[in-house]
Amino acid sequence: MTTTPAEETPAAAPRRGWVGLRALASVAALATVVGLLLVLPRVLGTSWDPVSKVLAGVPLTALLLLAALWLAGLWSYTWVLTAALPGLTHRQALMLNLTGSAVANVAPFGGAAGVGLNFAMIRSWRFTRSAFATFTAVSNLWDWLGKLVFAGAVLAWLLSTGTLTSGPVLSAVRTAVVVLALVLVALLSALSSHRVARGCGTVLDQAVAGGMRLVRSPRRSRMVDVLPQLRSSTVEVIQTAWLQMSVAVTGYLLLQVLLLGSCLHLLGEDLPVGVIAAGFAVERLLTLVPITPNGAGFAETACAGMLIALGGGAVGVAAAVLLYRGFTFLLEIPVGGLGIVAWLVQQSRRRRALVPVTTA
Repeated sequence: MTTTPAEETPAAAPRRGWVGLRALASVAALATVVGLLLVLPRVLGTSWDPVSKVLAGVPLTALLLLAALWLAGLWSYTWVLTAALPGLTHRQALMLNLTGSAVANVAPFGGAAGVGLNFAMIRSWRFTRSAFATFTAVSNLWDWLGKLVFAGAVLAWLLSTGTLTSGPVLSAVRTAVVVLALVLVALLSALSSHRVARGCGTVLDQAVAGGMRLVRSPRRSRMVDVLPQLRSSTVEVIQTAWLQMSVAVTGYLLLQVLLLGSCLHLLGEDLPVGVIAAGFAVERLLTLVPITPNGAGFAETACAGMLIALGGGAVGVAAAVLLYRGFTFLLEIPVGGLGIVAWLVQQSRRRRALVPVTTA
């Protein structure tokens, strides 16, 4: 039976409106990324011509070594995921990471779509819904904590050593340190207190309700009940796996710093380790900006700007940062896409194997 426009359910129009808003946001985000990347060299005091020439001169062997370093970082992070979900293999963890990133990197707020894909994959591996919820909370929490703590420590070190003496960069770093401290306090408070978790759930419910009213959707949020329950299961996992996850996320971040430093060294920018760490810290923070996928455009500009402010050359730094982001952002899309195809093929074979064979 087909549905005519006059027979549409009340929820149909809001649903179309919501899809339209998401499509519009995707187009706007893509335009923002392209615009920022096009003007990035000019913002940094150079142009695309010398930057592209530097990138074109990177030998294939160097690219392969950088790819190996990138993969080593991703493999290190699988220890975070396997600790957050006991029973998960490292191969499955790597697939979850790459496929989720592939989806998240192609749309603003694409993390939700990536979580949806990961949910389908984890359910196909016979894990429960509650285990997935705890896994998502713990793994994302440790990712955020790793970025925030690392960035906060590096930026605080910059302030304490007097490396930044004046100007807008100094003001931005001071503001970032204060904001990071407040965010960390809020996260730790939500973990340590049932009351705080319930209060955060109430605030989220009110925010979601306001958004749903804008698109005239009848859906309701119950985070006031969900968050306290999720907090309890999250704390239980953290109590047993915090050491493994902390070591793993530290190893992952250090390998990422090494990848950025290797890109800079390869393109003739031999900067001090502290300076490289500062650029990396800023880049990691900007990946949390949900305006564009993985902070694309903003992260490259901020990272390169920090490195140049601390003594790097405009051409070499711009090329090195784009090369680094080519691995940590762009390459994840096709590699993760292949992972999605492999999983879909596996699921198709499994379904065919379950179909009973009939005989004449």
